[in-house]
Amino acid sequence: QSVSPGTCPCLADQRGAEWAVPRNSTQVTGYRRPILVWCDADNVQVDPGTSSWLAVEKIAFGAGHEASADQLVGVVQQVVQSWGAPPERGYWRPELRIRVLPGGELRSQQLRRLLDGSGIEMAEAAER
Repeated sequence: QSVSPGTCPCLADQRGAEWAVPRNSTQVTGYRRPILVWCDADNVQVDPGTSSWLAVEKIAFGAGHEASADQLVGVVQQVVQSWGAPPERGYWRPELRIRVLPGGELRSQQLRRLLDGSGIEMAEAAER
């Protein structure tokens, strides 16, 4: 199944490039850190990993994809804050490592479309 642009907008078209990764002009180097994300038919689950005190967060994707994306970005920003200060003149650049669970293909495609150009990078999670 493919996602049509009308079904799920690319939010960077409306908000500008790298809208989801706050930084200022003195932060020149982006340091990538992975965040594991599971996509199923109805939800996206964010696992902050063992280096964070945060719990796994489940985000329901309903009809309001933009609101769900904003909630996801808020969770990602909480995870990034839990990492502490980045190296001098740098900023944390989160990379979602996406694991698609059965029935989650459409959700994964929607997530990629919504966050394309947001500054949050996405990649397939390595299988264990």
